Amino acid sequence: MSDLSDLWMDGEIVWAVPAVPLQGERHRDLTQRALALASESAHGCIMFDYRGIRLMHDVLARHALWLVKSDLEMKIRAALLVRHATPDAEYWSRLLWVSGVTAAVFTDSQAAVKWLHSHAQRTDTVPR
Repeated sequence: MSDLSDLWMDGEIVWAVPAVPLQGERHRDLTQRALALASESAHGCIMFDYRGIRLMHDVLARHALWLVKSDLEMKIRAALLVRHATPDAEYWSRLLWVSGVTAAVFTDSQAAVKWLHSHAQRTDTVPR
């Protein structure tokens, strides 16, 4: 069961903001709904705002796998917004990048939005 208030479109960006800890099917459901909404837009930008939950390495690894295996016809650009940058979050970003998904980790929402907007047309620059 999903909480539809955890996902919305704001301009060019799909916001996925879980209100409860992400586990198993709930996390997969949120990811799949975010991908579906992003695929309907012209830009394919998703902001996974995980500042309100605790993230574990296995959660991020599964999340990256779902994004890579999404089989969407368009390129997705994904920003992971977290409270604190961690090696696990950076691993998520690099795993996606190597797999062909443009992704980056941020602790500042304005910087993340700016990055998504700047990458709405370009997918060939590695975030630093």
